[in-house]
Amino acid sequence: MNINATLFVQMVVFFIGAWVMMKFIWPPLIKALDERQKKIADGLAAADRGNRSLDEAQKKIAQLDAEARARAQALMAETEKRAQAFIFMMLTLVYIGQAHEGH
Repeated sequence: MNINATLFVQMVVFFIGAWVMMKFIWPPLIKALDERQKKIADGLAAADRGNRSLDEAQKKIAQLDAEARARAQALMAETEKRAQAFIFMMLTLVYIGQAHEGH
């Protein structure tokens, strides 16, 4: 076979193969790549939304924790104040009782 004929046949086979590839293989491949790219982008966006939500939740937890601690400290101060008043009242009653017994 002549080298020119072989080269011509190889070119025809190459172009037929390229046409088949572009017509039947390339479009589904591109579609699959585009779908994968969209899934990745959606996943990244969801992860970003999740991170923002987590940050907001952590800020809210910190705020609630600070409020709870402040409320607990206020309750403890009020309880201590009442306990001191109760002790003072009891000591006063004991003192008055002892003073009346002495008469």
